[in-house]
Amino acid sequence: MEATEKYVPVTYEKENLLDHIHETMAQYPDRPAVISGDGKARLTYKEVNERANRLANALLKRDIKKGDRVAIFQTNTWQYAEQYLAILKIGAICVPMNFRLRGPEALFIITEAGAKALLFEERYLPMFEKIRPYMLSVERYICTIGKTPEWAEDYETIIEGSTPEEVPKVELNLDSIAAISFTSGTTGLPKGSISTHGNVMVNLYDPMFAELIGRHSLHPEWGYAINLINVPIYHIGGVLFLYLGLAQGSTLVIPEAFTPQSFLDIVEREQVTVTYLVPTMFAMILDLPEFKKERIRSLKFIPYGAMPMPPDLLKRIMVEFPSDIKFMDAFGCTECNAATICKMPEDHDLTGTEDKVNKKMERLKSVGRPLNIGIETNIIDEQGNEVLPGVVGEVINRGQKVTPGYWRNPERTEESFDQDGWFHTGDMASKDEDGYVYFADRKKDMINRGGENIYPIEVERVLLLHPKVQDAAVFAVPDPKWGHIVKAAVVLEEEDVDEDELTKFCKERLASFKCPSSIHFMKELPRSFEGGKVLRRVLREQFAPLFH
Repeated sequence: MEATEKYVPVTYEKENLLDHIHETMAQYPDRPAVISGDGKARLTYKEVNERANRLANALLKRDIKKGDRVAIFQTNTWQYAEQYLAILKIGAICVPMNFRLRGPEALFIITEAGAKALLFEERYLPMFEKIRPYMLSVERYICTIGKTPEWAEDYETIIEGSTPEEVPKVELNLDSIAAISFTSGTTGLPKGSISTHGNVMVNLYDPMFAELIGRHSLHPEWGYAINLINVPIYHIGGVLFLYLGLAQGSTLVIPEAFTPQSFLDIVEREQVTVTYLVPTMFAMILDLPEFKKERIRSLKFIPYGAMPMPPDLLKRIMVEFPSDIKFMDAFGCTECNAATICKMPEDHDLTGTEDKVNKKMERLKSVGRPLNIGIETNIIDEQGNEVLPGVVGEVINRGQKVTPGYWRNPERTEESFDQDGWFHTGDMASKDEDGYVYFADRKKDMINRGGENIYPIEVERVLLLHPKVQDAAVFAVPDPKWGHIVKAAVVLEEEDVDEDELTKFCKERLASFKCPSSIHFMKELPRSFEGGKVLRRVLREQFAPLFH
């Protein structure tokens, strides 16, 4: 089976990620490494390294060592940098957790990971008080922010009472596990995707990333990138932005949460040069009355992704954001350590002849073309054959970026990889004659109505064309006659719209079998994080019983 792009294997310069970061810290000890969102906490690389050493030594003293799992349950905070680094230094494995999880969900992940230590914030005490008796693997509790309960240790007290000396070096190689990122569980129980040092480091050696972040994103006066991390650091995008930022010598600005107002304030104050946004964030920024492109003039490079980018929103971004910003659409998954397919900056350049511009406008609807450094991509049908242009199939990946499997879950690992080593992503897509990939939907979200396959995203795009629809999600509910029927959940901009009007709107633009059988109006849709993917599983569970 041949991939759509010629695969280029990575030749690693170092055996592990920690060596890259140590080299950077030694080279730029006085460079700003981490800045809090409010600007009050500012640490150089030397200071981050010293605090990481203190934490690493404290963990070792508490018998947290190589191979042990350390779970982190907190909002985005500047302390993440020293925590991730400390865990790397002792060869332990980081388990970043979604801070929006409820007790049973958090208990499942902590138990599944076999976490030996838990770092958490005071705000989550009510939840952990209830589930702590069942967290049998956890031996050490450390409260990072807020008042510490009697059964935990205070984070800053531990830091202050520990030594800043470098910890004894541990043997780490390309196959050593750096992190376990649990998927959001959109199709069932969360699975722990393993990220090895080798998986993460592929991104360091890709010339495309090196050029965009290493050359195009440098501050013209200071000579390094100022990287604003908007996405949750537990997310694979946040994990990689933090690791790679430290390895490349960037300054990381880490706000507790994203708001459009704070985004403008931080970019303006810190002269941010690179940031990652999801489409919803772009829309919130552009809709802010205080938005002026002059306030974000420092930005050089903005990768985006995590959910499909509406073409009309992308056109608006390219008009209203400064014209010299380079954009990149990064499409991928947790198991492939982020981007596998990208629309590059040149794809966003709408200059040229009318025919050339029209062709690029059409290509903006795609997610781009497959990357080929340490990763290869193909799109196959149910028989395992590469699909022809225009035919929808499943996206599969293979290479050095791809996870070796799921933590303590050999059954799901075996299900996800075929005999040739290809990882089956569950993403459905097609390609054109030039290799541009067009995302259709998640395989498990596909709706089969009486033998007809319906991709929810196609229906959602039509609903979002209605001027009074702010957000929409489409999903399947059981039906005794058709097998499944189409259900829609909609958030309105204005409430003077009823179900009949939206149904008629859809029927004017879609085949009747694709149109929602019913529409439910909601105040907001459940998402994996602010602006992240809609959790269709949650909607199915909420509404399916109504149809039995």
